[in-house]
Amino acid sequence: MQYRVGGVTLPELLVVIVILLLLFALAVPAWQRTVQSHRAWSEVNSLHSALQLARETAISRGHHAVLCRTDTSGHCTVEAGSWSDGWKVFEALDGQTSCLAMDGAQCQHGGALIHVRHGGANAAHGQLSHNHNIRHYVRFDPQGMAGNHNGTFTWCGADNRAEYGLVILRTGRVRAASPADLLPCASDNPD
Repeated sequence: MQYRVGGVTLPELLVVIVILLLLFALAVPAWQRTVQSHRAWSEVNSLHSALQLARETAISRGHHAVLCRTDTSGHCTVEAGSWSDGWKVFEALDGQTSCLAMDGAQCQHGGALIHVRHGGANAAHGQLSHNHNIRHYVRFDPQGMAGNHNGTFTWCGADNRAEYGLVILRTGRVRAASPADLLPCASDNPD
């Protein structure tokens, strides 16, 4: 009686390894694009939530509410920088456009500090671009209106490609940007 030993030969094993390597080489770039797309969507969705929070704060409290971009130290800024550095939402009792949080929950002018988001987490993967109308802040009045102009935010990926965006209408409504609404991306976003 002859016994046959089960197993695979070296050529069979090498063929399987080559096939697996090819599949892996095809899957990695697609996975990287998926992760990059998710980061962009997450950043834009976070900004959308902050805009909605600012609008709801203005309506519910009967005062202006402001969403301002912050610098890396968390202060509202009109200096060079990006919305990707972070933002904060606060109640603007007398039309202020900045808030220095004195005790962590209240601004120096008496308005409540509602929300702070520190940026930088996705800076290596892209940045938020904006048009001139919303370069430093977005202010909502007690009726929820965003002023007399529309504004557009666009997430520009690390490859300077516009991916997602938001449009803020004068009525205060925030909607997803269509491809035609997206701003062109440049290597640096001029203020």
